[in-house]
Amino acid sequence: MVDREILSECLKTLINNEDTKTARDAIETMLRIHRNILNDEENTNYRKLRINNVNIAKKIWSLYPARQFMLLSGWIEVIYLLFL
Repeated sequence: MVDREILSECLKTLINNEDTKTARDAIETMLRIHRNILNDEENTNYRKLRINNVNIAKKIWSLYPARQFMLLSGWIEVIYLLFL
């Protein structure tokens, strides 16, 4: 498991490097993704994200700290998909 401090540093970098709305949108989207998985662990649809999805691409994947947070959280990139 990745150290919490490393994940926290990703979020701090995101907040410091991006405007407030962009950082907030990214964090809220990542939180929603992880909450969906925790609330419905059996639903495998929540464990697959399309990187080329407009919302994922804009709110997460285009932002290096957000992308690092997802990868360090256990998501694995395979072509244009992320799996957890």
